[in-house]
Amino acid sequence: MTTWTRETSEARLSELAPKIARSLGDGWRREHNTNPDVTHYIALTHGEHERIGLHVAYPYGRVEISGSISHLRDAKDEAPHYRSEDNPRITATLDKTPEQIAADMTRKILPGYRVVLAAVLDRIAKANAHLSATAATTAKVAEAIGAEPGKDGLVDFYCSAAFPEDSSNAKCSGDRVALSLVDLNVTETCALLAKLKLCRGK
Repeated sequence: MTTWTRETSEARLSELAPKIARSLGDGWRREHNTNPDVTHYIALTHGEHERIGLHVAYPYGRVEISGSISHLRDAKDEAPHYRSEDNPRITATLDKTPEQIAADMTRKILPGYRVVLAAVLDRIAKANAHLSATAATTAKVAEAIGAEPGKDGLVDFYCSAAFPEDSSNAKCSGDRVALSLVDLNVTETCALLAKLKLCRGK
C-alpha cells in the first residue's frame, strides 16, 4: 500500500499525466512545464484553447482536476471574468488508472468546461471586436479635426488643426461617440443641432 506524501503524490501525478492525455485521445497532450519549481500542477492541453489542470490535492494521494481559462486574454491582455462555481471540478485518487481518470474527466469535466470555455471565448471575441471598432472610430474622429487619436477612445480638440484652442473632447466607444463640448455660443449650438438633425434624417 502506497504511503502518500507530497513527493510521492507529485511523482505519481507526473507519471499519470501523459498517460491520461493519451487515454483522452484526440490530440490531448501534457503541457511542457517551464518552471522546475512547479511540481504540484500539470496541465493537459487540447487544440488552441482547451486546458485542464491537474493539482496534487490534500490529503495527499488525490488529484484535483478542473478546466482552466486563466491562459486566455483579450486584446488588452485582460483575463475575462467568470463564475468559478460554473466551472466543474472533481477529485480522484492517484491509485486509479489513467484510463479511469480519463473516463471521469470525459464524463464529469469536459462537457461543463466546454460550455464555460465557449462563453469565455465569445466574451473575448466581442471585447476584441469592440476594441477594434473603438480604435477605428477614434481614428476617424481624430482625422476629421486634424488631431492625434488618444488612448482608450479619447480625442482632445486642444491643439487640433480645426480647434487648436478648444478644450472640448470626444470619447469613442465602439461606433458611438460622446462629445464633451465646452462653451458654445448660441449660433454654434443651433448650427450643430441642425447638422445633427440632418444626419439623423429629422
